[in-house]
Amino acid sequence: MVKETVTLQERIREVYEMLPIWNDKPVEQKIEEFISFGTETKRIPDRYKFIIEDKLISPITGKPVEESVEKDSFIGKTEFEAFEKIQDFAVNNNTGTAIWISPLVKDVYPCSKIIFSSIDYENGEKILFNCSLVIDANEEECLDLANLISISEGIKFNDTNEIRKNPIFMNTKLAINWMESLVMLKDQFENEKKEQILLRYSQIESAILNIPIYFNRYQQAEYLVQQGLQNGILGEAKTSCGGTIKKTDLTASETMSENSLDLNESFFECPKCRRPIPSGKGITTCPYCGAKKENYSNCV
Repeated sequence: MVKETVTLQERIREVYEMLPIWNDKPVEQKIEEFISFGTETKRIPDRYKFIIEDKLISPITGKPVEESVEKDSFIGKTEFEAFEKIQDFAVNNNTGTAIWISPLVKDVYPCSKIIFSSIDYENGEKILFNCSLVIDANEEECLDLANLISISEGIKFNDTNEIRKNPIFMNTKLAINWMESLVMLKDQFENEKKEQILLRYSQIESAILNIPIYFNRYQQAEYLVQQGLQNGILGEAKTSCGGTIKKTDLTASETMSENSLDLNESFFECPKCRRPIPSGKGITTCPYCGAKKENYSNCV
């Protein structure tokens, strides 16, 4: 797999194409989306969540996520099938994880992406906790990877269209093992210190708020890219964003990838009740079944 990079002008063009969809968005959402964009350019896993009710709800807009998903194009229709399956899975189950592979598409997605979606609980609220990772894999490699992951579930895919519309559902513990073996998530998150994340957020906020009002659209994009590179927010890797101006309604995989949250927060599964527990918070007793950390080795 060859890692594709972009030139400075190509990076500016990407941000230039991003700016029109920011017109009516609050500053907080612009910051979140620029952070999400930055993680893709640095090949850092992106993390975000949706609230689970009778549908998946955006924590930013408070509206059903499906309302903003593009469903008219071939890719849009195909990915919406996958989105509906993930949504049904989240609504009708208490635990578990969906692994969804979205292969690259010429002139649409220059890079492939893996999206992990795990049912979780936060302050008594049921959520779908997600992590997406851009990978340097072609369509054939994505198909091989999907069949490798799905073999334990007795599933065999024959083409990339099948994996695009069919997420793989499995036990969260097994899914976490896949996350760690594929992208070494744990090490990457440990290296992404909270202080660095807060500093990056502040730097992006400052850059967005201080764009000179007399700059035209290209100059604004150039300014943001320069600030992003100077502060270590942007990398050199090609993103999964297409080469044309995005519509207000994004495809399912774009929609899920646009909603980034805290990169520093991870989770692990209680070996007794199999429910996800936030890691890095010093939790030694499962909040669901009461299993204690010192007794975890005896849980089966």
